[in-house]
This record gives sequence, C-alpha cells and structure tokens, in this order.
Amino acid sequence: MYVLKEEDLKSGSVFRKNLCVHLKSETQILETLELIEYCKMLVAHMKRSGLNSHLDQTVKQEVETRWNSLLTMLRSVYDAYDEVRNCDYIC
Repeated sequence: MYVLKEEDLKSGSVFRKNLCVHLKSETQILETLELIEYCKMLVAHMKRSGLNSHLDQTVKQEVETRWNSLLTMLRSVYDAYDEVRNCDYIC
C-alpha cells in the first residue's frame, strides 16, 4: 500500500497538487497514489521481462522529466489492461 508522505505533496508536482484539489478525501488520494504505484510496477515488470513486445497495445513508462508522461503511462495501462490481464505468460 502506498503511504502518502509530506514530501509527495511538497515536491512541486503539478499532478499531485491537482490530485489533492480534485479528490475529496485522504482515502481517495491514497487509493489513487497506490494505483499509480501499482501501474509503475506493472510497466517496469513488462519492460524488464520483455513481455511488453508481445502486447498489441504496449505499455509506456513514466519519465519524471517529461511533462505529462504519468498520464501517458496510465492511459497505456488502461488501453492494454484486458490484454495484460488475459496473458498466460505473465507470472
């Protein structure tokens, strides 16, 4: 489970600041941040293991220095979700 740290909100991340504005409760914020962390782990696993190349819709990795890459990563996971979920070759 993702643990919200004070520096997460002070980091200057526009995404995290907007997340706090739009989500109404701390529970929603924590659940959303946890989901983002799981997506990051999934994408990292898919890329390291070479399984990404077997997907019709590949997943994209977040790059902190690239503006909006978190949204791109989340969208790619969303688009490839059914295919990833039904893969027999994922451990």
